[in-house]
Amino acid sequence: MSYAEFKKEFDQEFASLGGEAGCGPNLDPLRTKIERATMLVFRRWMDNERFVELVDWYIQNFDSGGGEQYLIELSEALKIQANQEALQKLFRSAINSRERS
Repeated sequence: MSYAEFKKEFDQEFASLGGEAGCGPNLDPLRTKIERATMLVFRRWMDNERFVELVDWYIQNFDSGGGEQYLIELSEALKIQANQEALQKLFRSAINSRERS
């Protein structure tokens, strides 16, 4: 469920930045808008301490690697919260996905 919620908020942010789905000659500006919209939603969820949901979002979104900046920031927050279970889930997934890649 958290991935769907994140995606919904992402779609709203992306639209507010003037993003459009698809591809074409302007991929760099499109990629920048995608990254910005993702970061805006990520920051909002971090501010609202939706850490466990962000773990699920990370696992679903970066199942083939990438997302290191999110991994670092989220893991730091989980360490501060002393949420060992969520931290283990996050890193187990990250390590497993990188081993498969």
